[in-house]
Amino acid sequence: MDPLTAPLAAFPTQQYASIITLLETGCEALESKDLEKLAAFGLYRDKFPAEADFDAARDSVLDKCHWKISQYKKFSEPTRIAEAVPNLDFVIARAKGKRDVTPHYTRAVALSRIPGREAEAAKAFDEVMPDLTFMEFGQVSALWARAEWTRLLRRQGEIEKAKEQEECYEIGTGATRCYAAEQVRSDGPS
Repeated sequence: MDPLTAPLAAFPTQQYASIITLLETGCEALESKDLEKLAAFGLYRDKFPAEADFDAARDSVLDKCHWKISQYKKFSEPTRIAEAVPNLDFVIARAKGKRDVTPHYTRAVALSRIPGREAEAAKAFDEVMPDLTFMEFGQVSALWARAEWTRLLRRQGEIEKAKEQEECYEIGTGATRCYAAEQVRSDGPS
């Protein structure tokens, strides 16, 4: 099974460290643009259609590789999410103009786990979390990020703001009420 395309759950967490190493080696090969190394990923310039953009295909695989590495780090036991910042930075930089908030709030969580980068994490949370759409707001990963944001706020002494975020975990109407409150604070839906 290919760890780049298979779901994370297809592998036991005990294999995540070796998968991360394998994918990091893959990223290095992709970044090198060495045709022999690219062939190991099924990217053969001579077999690529002339009208297709070979470099764009390589970049797409590289993007997917960085995203998967960040996910394997996130779900490692114990978590290695703090190590994922460079991978998430790559993914975010490649997503210019596209709305994908998951890498942004995952990066905020990663930053919050790095001593000395808490202020950067708080800023990242403040930039992404209030702008979540209703559908994004209820995703499990968004709730995970909101819980991490709450812990960060408490560590920074912002107890009232942390309590506001804790209200978002309520089952039933909690997510709807909290989403509506976020939209009022940000002057309406985006």
